[in-house]
Amino acid sequence: VGADVMVCRTVVVGVDGMQGDTMGILRNRATVLEGETSIQFMLRATGSVEFQVYNLLGGLVYSEQLNGSVGLNKFVFLSKGMDSGVYLYSLSDGTSIVTSRMVVSE
Repeated sequence: VGADVMVCRTVVVGVDGMQGDTMGILRNRATVLEGETSIQFMLRATGSVEFQVYNLLGGLVYSEQLNGSVGLNKFVFLSKGMDSGVYLYSLSDGTSIVTSRMVVSE
C-alpha cells in the first residue's frame, strides 16, 4: 500500500476565485486505498459533468455522468476490478475539461 499523496491542481477559495474557468479539480487522494478515492471539484453553474478514467495507453476504462451543483462537489470513485497502476482521469462540463492522475494500489 502506497503513501497518501494529495494532488492539488487548482487552489480555489470559492466560485469567485475560479478566474473565468467554468470548472476546476480541487484535489483527490492520488493513491487509491481500500479501492476508493474521493474527488472534489468546483462548478460555476449547475449541470452535468462527465467523469472518465483512462489507462496510460489512452484506453477508456471507466465513464460516468455526474450531476453537479454550483460550488463544491464531491464524489467517491470505486476502483474495484482495476489493475494496480497509474491512471488519468478527466472531468468535463461540456465547456472545460480538467485532467489529473491517480495511482491505483490494490
